[in-house]
Amino acid sequence: MNILGRYIGQRDHVLRHKVRGQLELVEGHAYTVAGLIPLNSDSETIYLHASGSTTTWQTLPSSAIASFEPFFTARKPVFLSNMGEVPLA
Repeated sequence: MNILGRYIGQRDHVLRHKVRGQLELVEGHAYTVAGLIPLNSDSETIYLHASGSTTTWQTLPSSAIASFEPFFTARKPVFLSNMGEVPLA
């Protein structure tokens, strides 16, 4: 199952992938995500679990992004490993 989402947690997971030469996720960019396992949900949120090497993140092509409406306004594109450089408020 592929899911469009914004990766905002598990910073250590992102950094491990960067060390292995994989994609570093950037806030404000869109991705397809494969290999996530649903943990539970409520009326507004589905909680998913990333299980190591079976989880893949791919940058969504700009042609596909054009068909989605943004659900938030990103402060500016920033690598998650540099989140300390951007004020959270």
